[in-house]
Amino acid sequence: MIELLVVIAVIALLFGMLMPSMKRSVHLANSAICINNLREVGLLLRMYRVDNDGWLPVVEPPIASVTASGGSPDVWFLKLYPTYFQDSALLTCPEDPFKRRMATLDRLDTYDDRSWDGETLERARRIADFPSFGLNSFIMTGDRGRLANVERYEPSRPGDTILLADLGPDQVEEEVAGDFAGRRGGPERSGALLGWGEDFDVIDGQVQSWLTTRHNDCINILTLSGGVRRGRTLTTLDRPVDSYYEDCSRGGCTLCRELSLNHYSFAQDRLFWWTGSLPDSKNGF
Repeated sequence: MIELLVVIAVIALLFGMLMPSMKRSVHLANSAICINNLREVGLLLRMYRVDNDGWLPVVEPPIASVTASGGSPDVWFLKLYPTYFQDSALLTCPEDPFKRRMATLDRLDTYDDRSWDGETLERARRIADFPSFGLNSFIMTGDRGRLANVERYEPSRPGDTILLADLGPDQVEEEVAGDFAGRRGGPERSGALLGWGEDFDVIDGQVQSWLTTRHNDCINILTLSGGVRRGRTLTTLDRPVDSYYEDCSRGGCTLCRELSLNHYSFAQDRLFWWTGSLPDSKNGF
């Protein structure tokens, strides 16, 4: 009996020592899947641009509105589905605690434009907030929407320009948890668009909203050239506002140098919302 207890104790000790390593391996594997999904969505966006004269799948405000022509919600990734992809898991990150929400998308192809009743439309509007990834909203709306034609108005450094990234938040605020749990099953995510300065408080430097620390205090970011890089969000949150604006401007950020817009900065990772001049810099955004 004593020998058996010793063996059990040794096994328990070894298991406890291996657990952190196993968890780290799982996180690394999930991050690799996330990176692969980002690249795949980037390829789909490139295919869409080829078929649409260089344009990304632009949306009209409000982001999840119902278009007058067809009745379906005006959301960028619904313009890719189901023509360019059929598996909703492609728009999810395994580290996203709300990734299961995207399974709803697979049920939408049972409806045509003429059968969108009120309940179905409401579900489709909510789908705008379900993906794990968001598209750069500055590209979609900058210079009166012309930047969305990235073939014609390509930035000077597409390899440093944000296109798609991990989208949070990954939690629900306590005061609205009950409301979201009943209606949405998770937090709102700005219609799957990355706001460059949403909820940015320039006075005390607090940055909140969609920024997440999903991958070891980082997010995965797909650039316009198709590469995936890491953006250090926790470091961004901890840094004083003035210092990273200075770094961002030196890096050639258009939002700093031409528009003086308050924005989240990933300049420390050589990633920017837009690089180079705008087609009409006087009118800017």
